[in-house]
Parts: sequence; C-alpha cells; structure tokens
Amino acid sequence: MLLLALASAAACCLLALRIVLRGRLDHIYLPWNLFLAWLPLGFAVLTLRGIDRHGWRHWRTVATGLAWLLFLPNAPYILTDLVHLGPRHETRFWIELVLILLFAWPGFLVGCLSLQLLHERLSRDLHPLAGWGFAAVSCALAGIGVYIGRFLRWNSWDVLTNPLGLAFDLLGFLGHPLTHPAYRFTALFSLLFFIGYATLRVRPSPTVRLEGD
Repeated sequence: MLLLALASAAACCLLALRIVLRGRLDHIYLPWNLFLAWLPLGFAVLTLRGIDRHGWRHWRTVATGLAWLLFLPNAPYILTDLVHLGPRHETRFWIELVLILLFAWPGFLVGCLSLQLLHERLSRDLHPLAGWGFAAVSCALAGIGVYIGRFLRWNSWDVLTNPLGLAFDLLGFLGHPLTHPAYRFTALFSLLFFIGYATLRVRPSPTVRLEGD
C-alpha cells in the first residue's frame, strides 16, 4: 500500500511539474480520477472491519460493501483516459501516454488490492470457489460501470444524486441486443480487469525450488 501511495504521489508530482513548465492545465483530471480509484480500498478496509465487529449481515457492513462495489469501476476506468491522447505522429503523444499510464497503473493496482482483501476474506469464511466467484462477478459489474462512466457519462455518486436518471440509462443499456458494441466493450473490459487481477494475485508456492538450488 505504501508503494502504491508513493507511485501515486510521484505521478501527481510529475503532472504538477509538467503544468508548471508548460503553463497549461493539461490532464488536470488525472489526480481526481486517481483519488476516486483509491476510494474502493478504503471501503474494502471498512467492510472488513464491519465483518469483524458486526458480521456479514449488519447494515454497516452491507453499506460499506455496496460503496466498495459502487466505486470499484473507478480503478480500471483510468485506463480509458488514454482516449485523450493526441496524434501519434507527435512526440508529445508518447509523453502523454507514459503520463496517463503512470496514473492508470497504481489506480488499477489499488482496485485489485481492494478486491483481493474481500476475495481472501470470502475464501476463508466460505469457500475458495465463492471467493473466485465473487471476484468474477465484481469484475463483470466493474466493466459495466466503466462503460456507464465513459460513454453514458455517469459518476459513482450519481446513484445518490440522480438515481432515476441513472436507472433509466442503465435500462437502456440492458435493452441493447447482445451483439451491440456496448456489450462487447463491457465484456472485454471485464475480462481485462479479471485477468489482470488474477495474474497479479498469483504467488509462487513456497515449496517450489529453482533447479540447481
């Protein structure tokens, strides 16, 4: 967590330096998006504390768990900020690419860490398959959230400020045929999140020894 915080701070400092040198507020949205990507980790910690103190079914545990799920799409969402890149034939394209990735990578990892905390708790309290099922469903819902945020332009807090408008657009999304690009985008982004999480979570077995050791 400390390394992720340092990586996030380094990305913000680099952006601030670029703004000072260029005198332009380019990509000023990145720190805010990174902040939103950190929120699921906080809600995951609160959910675990709620489980320890009150159990799974207490309203506080349920509330923080839903808040975690609501803000989870913000972690992979930063990857879609690559849409702001300029023409590829300009040198600035590569600079901006690296800059966005410096924000997107720690944001993605923070989301994976928050998912891992709840995944491991479910696996321990219920069953390993329940943990992986929870992870898969969470990534699928996060993929829907990324689509809603990028293309329908809704934010996580709109669930509270404009629930009817959000519900109307969500019903419109669900009403598309399965061949619609919205479903393809959602499926691919969900798969990206799940594969990224699964591969980052792989740990070497302590019994494995390299040949020659």
